[in-house]
Amino acid sequence: MDQLETYNRVASLEPPTTKTILTSIYSLLLLIGLTAMVSAIIAHLPWHYALIIALACLLVIGATHHFQQQRAKSCRFCTGPLSHHHRPLLLTAEFLSMQGFKQDEYFYTLRRHPTPLSKKRPVKISNRCLTCHHCRLTEHQNRQYIQALNKNEIASLPVNNKFAC
Repeated sequence: MDQLETYNRVASLEPPTTKTILTSIYSLLLLIGLTAMVSAIIAHLPWHYALIIALACLLVIGATHHFQQQRAKSCRFCTGPLSHHHRPLLLTAEFLSMQGFKQDEYFYTLRRHPTPLSKKRPVKISNRCLTCHHCRLTEHQNRQYIQALNKNEIASLPVNNKFAC
């Protein structure tokens, strides 16, 4: 594999039609749910039917979002598979305001993960970007990638940087 520095950078590697279709699906489902609730308020539709329709729309939105996160991404230029690669982690104001430390290309900290309501747990944060090795292209933007640490990773951290679990 070549060095990522030799790859050309583009704004987006994914085809724009995918994002457009998913955005229109989200908008349509939200519109259906809101229309059902407004119809119940105006009394054209019994409230329990409106509630069932709205909850079904929210369920389909959740399933669509899960599908979007889990699907295999393909390149818009060659339709080949895209892979994730770690980019250098720069200590921005966001990281400097957190308690934690940087080691290699990861920032280790305590954070509520996977949801904001979860208990704080040790995580490592890195920057990732999408890459197509066939076209030798990478995306401009970096995405934060957050991983929960397991017991072995916590044990391998330096002694003065251990997290109290």
